[in-house]
This record gives sequence, structure tokens and C-alpha cells, in this order.
Amino acid sequence: MFCNEDEALGWAQSDDIDVAVEKIKDVAETFVITRGAAGALTFDGKELAEIPSNKVDAVDTNGAGDMFAGAFLYAITSGEDFPTAGRFASLAAGKIVANFGPRLPARDYKALREEFFAR
Repeated sequence: MFCNEDEALGWAQSDDIDVAVEKIKDVAETFVITRGAAGALTFDGKELAEIPSNKVDAVDTNGAGDMFAGAFLYAITSGEDFPTAGRFASLAAGKIVANFGPRLPARDYKALREEFFAR
């Protein structure tokens, strides 16, 4: 399951992210909660991981959630674990919000993979 923090809090009817996490664990085996500038939380069924955001000068948040989800799923289906996928997704979402518009130029996708996975 993917949701943002506002959606998680609303679903849990709470203003406490820890309460929301516990309630979501009751209905989802795995999940990701994006938290904007606060990063994200990933749960792989066993461990909850806090994913830091990448510090950028945000100019347009349009497309950040979709980019995060797509990059996360790309990493998971490439064999990465949830924390690694979350860090890659955070980097990718940071690239989106640092530019206007919901997409990166096509040439930037390969560079993004190389930047992260070359570490």
C-alpha cells in the first residue's frame, strides 16, 4: 500500500503517525507512507524503516508521489530491499520537486539510476 502522511492520518483518524502506522499494519502486509520533506516510512512486513528526504530547493511538488511510487517499485522489482528502494525513491522524488513539471527529461532517468546504484 502507498499513501501520503495526510492519507494515513485520515484513515487512522489520528494526528499521530505512530498510531497510523500500527493501524495500517492491521490491514496491509507491506506499505509505504510518504511524508514530503520529512522523508518516508517503509514497512516490509517485519521492519519499519525511516527514509530521509533528499534536501533540495523544491519548486514544484507535482508528480513527486507518483515518481516516488514508480522508483520504489522499480527498485523492489530489481531485487532491492524496502529501505534501499525507499532511499532510491526519495532521491527520484527530490529530482522531480527541484524542477517544474511532473516528469524528468528521458535522459535523466538513466543518470538517476547510475547516481544511486553506483554508490
